[in-house]
Amino acid sequence: MKSRFRSLIRAVALLALAGAATSAIAGPADPHKAGDMWVRGGAWQVWPTSDNNAIVDVDDALGFGFNLTRMITDTVAVELLAAMPFKHDIRLKSTTTTIGSTQQLPPTLSVQYHPALNSAFKPYIGLGLNMTIFFDEEIDGGVGLGEKLELDEVSFGAALQAGVDYYFTDTQFFNLDVRYIDIDTDAKVTGSQGPIDVGTVKIDPLVIGINFGWKF
Repeated sequence: MKSRFRSLIRAVALLALAGAATSAIAGPADPHKAGDMWVRGGAWQVWPTSDNNAIVDVDDALGFGFNLTRMITDTVAVELLAAMPFKHDIRLKSTTTTIGSTQQLPPTLSVQYHPALNSAFKPYIGLGLNMTIFFDEEIDGGVGLGEKLELDEVSFGAALQAGVDYYFTDTQFFNLDVRYIDIDTDAKVTGSQGPIDVGTVKIDPLVIGINFGWKF
């Protein structure tokens, strides 16, 4: 996990340096103003960070995400994040044995602060509410844990975010977005001996998106 954070810090630093170095070439972008809107879409990686369940671990997942943002003042925005379903494999603790899988959708509504910068390089921070929807749980009956995997269908939690946009035209930009989301679910497996409580599975992922955006 430490290596992932180091890689993330390096990526943010490189993007910041690139934005600062090339903003003079691309020309300054006007500060945002109330009523501005933009959409972003791209690749999103979900890295579960919690390691508290005694029985199972949840693997990483890669998928496509997109969001819509609207400025409600010159510096405050509201953003809705959505995505295609992410599929996570579930493994026995500290092994490579996959015992099942689940899919999830992570819609998140956030309030963001955007500094008023006359620059092509535009950072922001945000705080929001995440609602993760779990579905299509599957279990490998051959591992002997049971025949059915059940997860709580919905998890609500806080979402923290920081990111940066780099405008290479007046309306088009690249984006790096980093989030930490509070996600947990109760799990159980059911077999011939009845239900077995797996306990609370805390996922608490670090989520990183690399996107292309269009302002209109």
